[in-house]
Amino acid sequence: MKNTLVKCLNLLIVIMLLSTSGCKNKDEVENSPTPYITPLKTAEPTSSPTPVPREIYDGQDFGKKAEIEVDGHQMDPTERPKELMVDEDPDTRWAFKLFPTDVIFDFSAPFVRSKIIFTWLNLEREYYYEVYASVDNKNWELVVDRSQDSEPYTTVDDLKGVYARYLCITLIDNSDQNGWAAINEVDIEGFRFGDSDYDVDLENKRIKVSEPCDVDTFINNCKLGRLYEASVQTDEEEIKDGDVLVVKCGDVVFEYEIVIG
Repeated sequence: MKNTLVKCLNLLIVIMLLSTSGCKNKDEVENSPTPYITPLKTAEPTSSPTPVPREIYDGQDFGKKAEIEVDGHQMDPTERPKELMVDEDPDTRWAFKLFPTDVIFDFSAPFVRSKIIFTWLNLEREYYYEVYASVDNKNWELVVDRSQDSEPYTTVDDLKGVYARYLCITLIDNSDQNGWAAINEVDIEGFRFGDSDYDVDLENKRIKVSEPCDVDTFINNCKLGRLYEASVQTDEEEIKDGDVLVVKCGDVVFEYEIVIG
C-alpha cells in the first residue's frame, strides 16, 4: 500500500512538472521575436548588348562587300568557300553539291540595282538559275528568270532598277546535270540614295525638293555615295520644276524628275 502511494505521488509530481514546463515553452514561443531570415537576392536581369548597326558601304565595289549566306560549300579535295565568288578572281569559285540551292546577298541597305553579271565554271556548261530581290528578306520579287536556258561562262542580266536590300540567286541545275552548283564570280551594279531631306519616289522616278537650290548642293544632298556619275539636265544654275537628275551607273542611265514644293 505504501509503495502504491509513493508511486502515485511520484506520477502526480511528474504530471505537474510536465504541465508547467509545457505552458512555459508555449509562452516563450509565442512571445519570442520571429527570427529574421535573409531573403534570397533576386538576380538582376542581364542587359543584352545593343546591336551594332552594320556600316553601309557604297563604294564602287559595293557588290563585293555584302554578307553572303549559302547552304554550304565544297570541303574536299579542295575547299571552295563562298568568299571565292567575290574575290575578283574569275579562276576561283564557290562550289556546293546541291540543287536547287540559294545564295543570298545582304547589302545592309536597299540599293537601286542595274545589273548582275556572272562568271561560270567553263565555256561549255550552262547554269539554270533565277534571281529574286527583296527589301525585307520576307517578300521576294522574281527579277531574272534563266530557269529554262542560259549562256555559258558569262551571263549579264538587267535588274531593271529594282530597289532591294537582298538578292537571292537560286541555282536550279546545270547542263551537265552533275549535281554541282558553282559560281566563279558575281558582280552586282547599282546605286543608293543616302539619307536626305528629299522625298525620293523610286517607283515613279521623282524627287521632291522643298525649295530651289544650286545644282551642286542638290546633287550633294542626294547623297549618292561614291558609286555614280550624277548631273542635272537644266539650263539654269539652280534646279527648277521639271529638271531631271541623271545618274549613270556603268552603262545604265537612270533619270529622276525634280519637283519643287
